[in-house]
Amino acid sequence: MRPFLDIEELQATAHHIGILNEKIQTLVRLHDEAWEQLLTSAARRYATGDLGPLDMAEMFDAMRLTYGNGFTEIWNRCMPVGSGRVKYWRECLPNGPNGTWFGQVPPGANDPVPPNGVPVVYVLFAASNEPVYVGSTEVFRKRLAWHTRDKPGIRQWTAYRCTSREAAYQLEEQLLREHLLPLNRKVGC
Repeated sequence: MRPFLDIEELQATAHHIGILNEKIQTLVRLHDEAWEQLLTSAARRYATGDLGPLDMAEMFDAMRLTYGNGFTEIWNRCMPVGSGRVKYWRECLPNGPNGTWFGQVPPGANDPVPPNGVPVVYVLFAASNEPVYVGSTEVFRKRLAWHTRDKPGIRQWTAYRCTSREAAYQLEEQLLREHLLPLNRKVGC
Protein backbone atom coordinates (compact mmCIF):
# COMPACT_ATOMS: atom_id res chain seq x y z
CA MET A 1 0.00 0.00 0.00
CA ARG A 2 1.28 3.43 -0.96
CA PRO A 3 1.61 6.09 1.83
CA PHE A 4 -0.89 8.99 1.81
CA LEU A 5 1.83 11.50 0.79
CA ASP A 6 5.39 10.70 -0.03
CA ILE A 7 8.29 12.96 0.94
CA GLU A 8 8.49 14.60 -2.50
CA GLU A 9 4.79 15.52 -2.41
CA LEU A 10 5.24 16.96 1.12
CA GLN A 11 8.21 19.04 -0.02
CA ALA A 12 6.34 20.29 -3.11
CA THR A 13 3.29 21.21 -1.01
CA ALA A 14 5.47 22.99 1.56
CA HIS A 15 7.16 24.92 -1.28
CA HIS A 16 3.77 26.02 -2.65
CA ILE A 17 2.66 27.13 0.82
CA GLY A 18 5.86 29.17 1.09
CA ILE A 19 5.12 30.87 -2.24
CA LEU A 20 1.56 31.63 -1.11
CA ASN A 21 2.85 33.13 2.16
CA GLU A 22 5.20 35.42 0.22
CA LYS A 23 2.30 36.56 -1.96
CA ILE A 24 0.13 37.15 1.10
CA GLN A 25 2.87 39.24 2.73
CA THR A 26 3.23 41.28 -0.47
CA LEU A 27 -0.53 41.87 -0.62
CA VAL A 28 -0.64 42.90 3.05
CA ARG A 29 2.25 45.34 2.47
CA LEU A 30 0.52 46.82 -0.60
CA HIS A 31 -2.75 47.00 1.32
CA ASP A 32 -1.10 48.95 4.16
CA GLU A 33 0.74 51.23 1.71
CA ALA A 34 -2.55 52.07 -0.03
CA TRP A 35 -4.16 52.93 3.33
CA GLU A 36 -1.14 55.05 4.27
CA GLN A 37 -1.46 56.99 1.00
CA LEU A 38 -5.17 57.55 1.60
CA LEU A 39 -4.64 58.66 5.19
CA THR A 40 -1.71 60.93 4.27
CA SER A 41 -3.94 62.65 1.72
CA ALA A 42 -6.72 62.98 4.31
CA ALA A 43 -4.24 64.40 6.84
CA ARG A 44 -3.25 67.11 4.34
CA ARG A 45 -6.91 67.92 3.71
CA TYR A 46 -7.54 68.12 7.48
CA ALA A 47 -4.56 70.46 7.89
CA THR A 48 -5.95 72.80 5.21
CA GLY A 49 -9.45 72.72 6.70
CA ASP A 50 -11.03 70.78 3.83
CA LEU A 51 -11.94 67.99 6.30
CA GLY A 52 -13.39 68.72 9.70
CA PRO A 53 -13.83 66.66 12.87
CA LEU A 54 -17.02 64.98 11.72
CA ASP A 55 -15.47 64.10 8.34
CA MET A 56 -12.58 62.52 10.22
CA ALA A 57 -15.01 60.56 12.41
CA GLU A 58 -16.84 59.24 9.36
CA MET A 59 -13.53 58.26 7.74
CA PHE A 60 -12.46 56.57 10.97
CA ASP A 61 -15.65 54.47 10.99
CA ALA A 62 -15.28 53.53 7.33
CA MET A 63 -11.67 52.48 7.91
CA ARG A 64 -12.58 50.49 11.01
CA LEU A 65 -15.14 48.52 9.03
CA THR A 66 -12.96 48.06 5.94
CA TYR A 67 -9.47 47.60 7.38
CA GLY A 68 -10.25 45.35 10.31
CA ASN A 69 -7.96 44.65 13.26
CA GLY A 70 -4.95 46.91 13.64
CA PHE A 71 -6.47 49.95 11.93
CA THR A 72 -5.82 52.27 14.89
CA GLU A 73 -2.08 51.63 14.61
CA ILE A 74 -1.94 52.77 10.98
CA TRP A 75 -4.36 55.64 11.74
CA ASN A 76 -2.19 56.94 14.59
CA ARG A 77 0.94 56.65 12.46
CA CYS A 78 -0.49 58.69 9.57
CA MET A 79 -3.03 61.14 11.00
CA PRO A 80 -2.46 64.36 12.95
CA VAL A 81 -5.38 63.52 15.25
CA GLY A 82 -5.11 60.35 17.31
CA SER A 83 -7.70 57.61 17.29
CA GLY A 84 -8.77 58.45 20.86
CA ARG A 85 -9.77 61.99 19.87
CA VAL A 86 -11.55 60.75 16.77
CA LYS A 87 -13.47 58.21 18.88
CA TYR A 88 -14.76 61.19 20.89
CA TRP A 89 -15.77 62.93 17.65
CA ARG A 90 -17.42 59.69 16.50
CA GLU A 91 -19.62 59.76 19.59
CA CYS A 92 -20.68 63.26 18.53
CA LEU A 93 -21.95 62.32 15.07
CA PRO A 94 -25.31 63.92 14.20
CA ASN A 95 -28.38 62.03 15.35
CA GLY A 96 -30.98 63.92 13.32
CA PRO A 97 -32.03 64.33 9.72
CA ASN A 98 -29.73 66.08 7.24
CA GLY A 99 -26.74 66.09 9.58
CA THR A 100 -28.46 67.84 12.49
CA TRP A 101 -28.36 67.10 16.19
CA PHE A 102 -31.31 67.22 18.54
CA GLY A 103 -31.99 66.36 22.12
CA GLN A 104 -33.55 67.06 25.47
CA VAL A 105 -32.37 69.58 28.04
CA PRO A 106 -30.14 68.79 29.77
CA PRO A 107 -28.41 66.28 27.50
CA GLY A 108 -27.18 63.08 29.09
CA ALA A 109 -23.46 62.32 29.30
CA ASN A 110 -23.68 59.95 26.30
CA ASP A 111 -26.20 61.89 24.20
CA PRO A 112 -24.79 63.06 20.86
CA VAL A 113 -24.03 66.77 20.77
CA PRO A 114 -21.91 68.79 18.34
CA PRO A 115 -18.23 68.41 19.28
CA ASN A 116 -16.14 71.38 20.34
CA GLY A 117 -14.73 73.20 17.35
CA VAL A 118 -17.71 72.55 15.06
CA PRO A 119 -19.63 75.76 14.31
CA VAL A 120 -23.38 75.34 14.75
CA VAL A 121 -26.54 77.38 14.89
CA TYR A 122 -28.91 76.05 17.52
CA VAL A 123 -32.57 76.57 18.31
CA LEU A 124 -33.95 76.11 21.82
CA PHE A 125 -37.55 75.03 22.34
CA ALA A 126 -40.01 75.44 25.22
CA ALA A 127 -42.11 72.57 26.57
CA SER A 128 -44.79 73.58 24.02
CA ASN A 129 -42.28 72.75 21.25
CA GLU A 130 -42.22 76.43 20.22
CA PRO A 131 -38.81 77.93 19.37
CA VAL A 132 -37.79 80.51 21.97
CA TYR A 133 -34.10 81.17 21.28
CA VAL A 134 -31.55 80.93 18.47
CA GLY A 135 -27.78 81.19 18.87
CA SER A 136 -24.46 80.08 17.41
CA THR A 137 -21.36 78.58 18.98
CA GLU A 138 -18.41 76.23 18.57
CA VAL A 139 -18.72 74.92 22.16
CA PHE A 140 -22.30 73.67 22.21
CA ARG A 141 -22.42 71.61 25.42
CA LYS A 142 -20.94 74.48 27.46
CA ARG A 143 -23.29 77.02 25.86
CA LEU A 144 -26.33 74.78 26.43
CA ALA A 145 -25.40 74.41 30.10
CA TRP A 146 -25.25 78.19 30.39
CA HIS A 147 -28.68 78.57 28.75
CA THR A 148 -30.15 75.89 31.02
CA ARG A 149 -29.17 77.96 34.08
CA ASP A 150 -30.09 81.31 32.50
CA LYS A 151 -33.34 80.46 30.70
CA PRO A 152 -35.74 78.22 32.64
CA GLY A 153 -38.37 76.32 30.68
CA ILE A 154 -36.16 75.16 27.82
CA ARG A 155 -36.89 71.49 27.11
CA GLN A 156 -35.42 70.64 23.71
CA TRP A 157 -32.83 71.80 21.21
CA THR A 158 -31.76 71.33 17.60
CA ALA A 159 -28.32 72.21 16.22
CA TYR A 160 -27.35 72.74 12.57
CA ARG A 161 -23.77 72.32 11.39
CA CYS A 162 -22.28 75.29 9.53
CA THR A 163 -19.26 75.37 7.24
CA SER A 164 -17.56 78.12 9.25
CA ARG A 165 -18.04 80.41 12.23
CA GLU A 166 -18.87 83.25 9.82
CA ALA A 167 -21.56 81.10 8.13
CA ALA A 168 -23.00 80.38 11.58
CA TYR A 169 -23.16 84.11 12.39
CA GLN A 170 -24.92 84.79 9.09
CA LEU A 171 -27.50 82.04 9.58
CA GLU A 172 -28.11 83.15 13.17
CA GLU A 173 -28.70 86.75 12.07
CA GLN A 174 -31.03 85.59 9.28
CA LEU A 175 -33.10 83.52 11.70
CA LEU A 176 -33.25 86.39 14.17
CA ARG A 177 -34.58 88.72 11.46
CA GLU A 178 -37.18 86.15 10.34
CA HIS A 179 -38.44 85.09 13.78
CA LEU A 180 -39.09 87.18 16.85
CA LEU A 181 -37.96 84.79 19.55
CA PRO A 182 -38.85 85.81 23.11
CA LEU A 183 -35.58 84.92 24.83
CA ASN A 184 -33.16 86.49 22.32
CA ARG A 185 -31.70 89.80 23.40
CA LYS A 186 -31.01 90.60 19.74
CA VAL A 187 -34.74 90.62 18.79
CA GLY A 188 -35.35 92.75 15.74
CA CYS A 189 -31.77 92.84 14.42
